[in-house]
Parts: sequence; structure tokens; C-alpha cells
Amino acid sequence: MRLIDASNRPNFVSGQHSTCCLTAENSGGAKWCFVQHGDRVVTAGMPYGAASPEDAASSLLSWCEDNSVSPIVFGCEEGDRKALAGWSLTEIGRQPLFEASPNFDPELSGQDQPPAHRELRRQARRAFSKGLIVKELTVVDLWLLSQSGALSHMFHNRWKRRALADFSFLVEFDLTEGLGVRRAFAACQEESGEVMGLAMIVPCQRGWLLEHQMLSEGAPNGTGELLLCRLLSEHLPPKTLLSLGITPLYRELTGTTEDRSVPGILEFLPFWLRSRLLTTWEPLYGFRSLLEFRQKLEPSRWESVYWAVPRRRPISDIVAVLRAFAGGSFWQFAMETLEKQVQLQAHRLRDKVLPALNWFYVVTLLIWTPILWNLDGEQLFGNPLACKVWALYDLLLLGCFYWQHKILKNRRPSYITDLLFGLVTADTVLAWLQTGLYHGGLPTEQPLGTFIFVINTAPISAVFFQLMVKLSTKPLPFQRRDVGGT
Repeated sequence: MRLIDASNRPNFVSGQHSTCCLTAENSGGAKWCFVQHGDRVVTAGMPYGAASPEDAASSLLSWCEDNSVSPIVFGCEEGDRKALAGWSLTEIGRQPLFEASPNFDPELSGQDQPPAHRELRRQARRAFSKGLIVKELTVVDLWLLSQSGALSHMFHNRWKRRALADFSFLVEFDLTEGLGVRRAFAACQEESGEVMGLAMIVPCQRGWLLEHQMLSEGAPNGTGELLLCRLLSEHLPPKTLLSLGITPLYRELTGTTEDRSVPGILEFLPFWLRSRLLTTWEPLYGFRSLLEFRQKLEPSRWESVYWAVPRRRPISDIVAVLRAFAGGSFWQFAMETLEKQVQLQAHRLRDKVLPALNWFYVVTLLIWTPILWNLDGEQLFGNPLACKVWALYDLLLLGCFYWQHKILKNRRPSYITDLLFGLVTADTVLAWLQTGLYHGGLPTEQPLGTFIFVINTAPISAVFFQLMVKLSTKPLPFQRRDVGGT
């Protein structure tokens, strides 16, 4: 097979540069997309449109053997099992499949409406009654949407609803990618044209896959359901299948016992440990809440989704898949998740609390600087100019804090924030050195000892404050690349 390096096409959300492609000439130019970490290669499903899936799978295995790596085909479906004969399968979860039909029309109501999907249509009518319409977007519409800021707001709404850092696998988002086959639909206010929701679908082996769905923060209840109903009733031919993607750990969450020939992800663990893990993971990802939401949509059927390996090694396979989603480093992913949680708190505080605290530091320095200028430096430090030097330093801090108030208003990163963070950190370190050298590290019996101790420990709070300011203005992951790919 021929390797195409796609490292110049980073993942939109995370900025990872690890995606590569393999083209198998002997199976009609089938293209495998994968990530590699260590000696494991994890592919993003089977190659779409392969003339011979069996030859494509054989070519991948041969390439991996030649390069001393072990493959995992992640996201293969029922129709792929024949091509992967001889591989070991593990059920990841199940995908809800909807069969397009005019019966999904949300305007159907009353006693004469079809009995199936009544609740789905009822939820969709809630958004429809608020004046929302669904329209298919052209390439020009997509470009205008990326320039309007509405798309960024929807990304922000999705970002803040997720506890974990953004995944680095199967989450590519580039408006210029696949324009020939991808279709985009927007839920808009009929009068103002304001975009409330966006859905993007791509062709797959069974029909279409809902690749992305995002809602704005002010979207009326039922906007997602309205997008789904309009897709199925108006924009897809009858009988066409639409998948919402994998619902992970379906078997573990529902306790289903069908098709025991293929093990689930966690089947090798005792029942009590599986239950404990599912409970622990729920606040982080929401496996159960995702399943319950999709069950309420009443899909036409559920079908299993697998990963396939030449030889099953349960723990090693799970670690390899998780590494793919984590971007290769669990430690880095954990630190990014921690940073995200702190950044979420900073965003909640940036409108009122952070500006108020910034003014507190301005007022405090206005009062303290002239006092410090007039203190006896000889008595405190053995140098008559020491207090005056500190006062000039605090005057610089005062100017930076005053300027930072404008930065908090426009919410954009600035070198002033970085400069001030460095200054208050240096102030804290020097204050503690001063306390240790001249005042024994703790309040002493000498004059002003307790007062000096309190003053010298005060900058610690400013360090944490500056950290929150820095995170509140730091660009979010989806803002670090242009959504149009330009």
C-alpha cells in the first residue's frame, strides 16, 4: 500500500498532527485513515467505497506486518464482518438507525398522525412553534456562517457542556473537507435568519451518518429533534438509513444478552466492577444519559458497532483505543481536562467577579503605594531606599491592573495579562524571601512584624487571580484554527 502523510491536516478541535492515510491500490484505491501511537495503529472504520473490502483489510494487515505494528479497525459495522473474517471482534456499542419517511414530518399531529415517533414529532413541534425552519446550506452559506460568529458560539456551547478535554480521534471538523459529499442543514429563525442549530451528514456504507450536530445556547427546546425530523421527512429519500453514530457501552448499560458470540468492551471484568466503573465514568462522559436520550428518539433499530483486531488482547486493545482518543498521552489529556475545568470556572467568573476583583487590586494599590513610599526602609530592611523601590514596583503593578480592566471587557488575550502574571509571581517570591530574611519567616516581636507578614503574603491571592484572568481570555481549542480551513 501507499502511505499518504496527512500530518498537515490537524484535527480541528485538538490541533493534533497525527492523522495519516493509506491507499490500497489493489482494492480500488481504498483509503484507510488512522492514527498511530507506539506499535498500535487505530483506523477510523473501514475504507469507504472500497471495491473489495476483503482485499483492503488484507492490504492493511500486510502493511502493518511489514512495519511491525498491530492494527485496530475501530468502528466497523455488521456489513464489514465478512471482510474481516478471521479477525477478532469486540462490540463497542450500538448505533441507532432511522429510516427516512414522510411520517417524520413534525407538522403531523392529532388523532390521524402515524403512531410511531409521536414523541419525537411532539418535541420537534416545540421548536417549530417558535418560528424555526430547517434549510440546507450551500458552500457559500457555510462560509458566511463561519464568518458570522454563530458557528463559534455553537462550538462554545458544545465545549462547555463536556467535562473532558476534546478528543483527538474521529472529531475532524473542517468546512472545506468533503464539500462534494457532505451536506449541512441549519435550523434558523424564519424572521431574523438567526442560526439556532447545525447538522452535518456524510455518506456511509449504510446510507448517511450524522457527523456533527450543534446547538446555540439560546436554541428553543426541540431544535435538535426538528433538525432530525426535517432530515428524515424532506431531505433524504424514503427508506434511506440515517445513523446517529456510536452509542458506547450499549450492552453494558442495558444488560442485553443477545449475540454473545462477540464480547463487549468490559465483558472480561466482573459485574460489580463494571457497574462501579459505569457509575464513576458517567459524570465525565455521560454514557447513560446519551443512551437514554437516543432511546427517547425511538430509532427504527439498533445495530452493533465493533472494533476488530487480528488477535484479541482486551486490556491492551482498550488502552490503544483510549490513547487514540487522548492524542497519544494520557498525562497530557488529564492536564488538558484539568485546565478545561479551571477555564470553565474562569468563564463563569469573568463577567462580574473577575472585573470586581481587578478593581479591588487597583484600589488596594492606590492606598498602599503612598504608604509604602513613606515607610522607614532603614528600620525594615537596613536600606533607606528599599521601600521606595518597592513603591515604584507597585506603581507598575497598579498601571498593569488598571489596563487589564479593558482586557477583561473585550475578553481577548493580551501581553499585559502575561506581564502582570509574571510581575505578581515575582512579587510573591520576593515578598517571601524578604519575610524569611528580615522577619524570620513568621510574625516576630520586632516593630510591624505581624503587619509586614500579612502584607508580604497578600500577593499569593493575586497569582491565583491572574491565573483565572489568563484562562478566561485564553482562546478555546476551536478558536485556535480557522473554521473554514483557510
